[in-house]
Amino acid sequence: MPLDVLVCNAVVYLPTAKEPAFTTEGFELSVGTNHLGHFLLSHLLLEDLSNSDYPSKRLIIVGSITGDLNGLNSSSMIDGGKFDGAKPYKDNKVCNMLTIQEFQRRFHEETGITFASLYPGCIATTGFV
Repeated sequence: MPLDVLVCNAVVYLPTAKEPAFTTEGFELSVGTNHLGHFLLSHLLLEDLSNSDYPSKRLIIVGSITGDLNGLNSSSMIDGGKFDGAKPYKDNKVCNMLTIQEFQRRFHEETGITFASLYPGCIATTGFV
């Protein structure tokens, strides 16, 4: 069966965790699942997706920008600083969006795949219901 569209949307979100949990490979759990897992799965299925005859083949990673709207987030990045349970989730979503941009730059021309990230957490309206 051909692979026409791949949507990655796994989520591990542990905002109240006081200590990090880890994958069997030693990565922080939410980053290992939400970012590295998406990257590996996407990379492994890239050839199958590129061989599809579907005219609109796509790889989509559901991402989001989360955090303080005033830019006053005092949490460390995933750089070994003090652990904050919500921060790795936020970091891996940014990593997802950067990865999709790089996939588009590296692979779109040769594969015809459209690479996209979407943010489903906010819906803007014009006032009509």
